[in-house]
Amino acid sequence: MFKAELQTSNFTFEAYGKTAEYARNALTAGLVDHAEQYGIEPDWWRQWECDIQTTRLELQVAYRDNERITSGLLSKQKGVNYDSDN
Repeated sequence: MFKAELQTSNFTFEAYGKTAEYARNALTAGLVDHAEQYGIEPDWWRQWECDIQTTRLELQVAYRDNERITSGLLSKQKGVNYDSDN
């Protein structure tokens, strides 16, 4: 899974996708929707396009400031069960 993110002075925009391209496309669609909701130009975000960050994410792994902090192996050794609904 991938996350595309754009941070502006007013908002943090995020979108997720199976690939980096899907995540980025979903983010772009969200930015256009945001423009419509706020009554601004649909391409307002293009000036920050180079600031869009795409990050590969793994499920059942903890992150701090977009960096992985745990491995599944360590947490399973500590008795954490990711497959449980409890």
